[in-house]
Amino acid sequence: ISEATDGAYGAHVIRAVPGMESPATWHTHELDFQMVYVTKGWVIFEYEGQGEHMLRAGSCVLQPPCIEHRELRHSDDLELIEITSPAEFSTHQNVDPS
Repeated sequence: ISEATDGAYGAHVIRAVPGMESPATWHTHELDFQMVYVTKGWVIFEYEGQGEHMLRAGSCVLQPPCIEHRELRHSDDLELIEITSPAEFSTHQNVDPS
């Protein structure tokens, strides 16, 4: 997708590594668009000012640009598709926003 759109969009399949825990660090992404669609398993994200949200297979979330968030937990069989714009973007580690 990145090549076909000259870097305007990117798509990734992300799979959990069984037994590996989530880093649970607050971070932001410098991008204009980020969508996550869970194809298998489940994941719990926490968003600044919104609390925790569990996504299961079939769930989709559109994350606002630059929102502080973190992944708290996930199933060992988690698989998700992430679509971003642009394809390449910066991620910044942040301190707890509370």
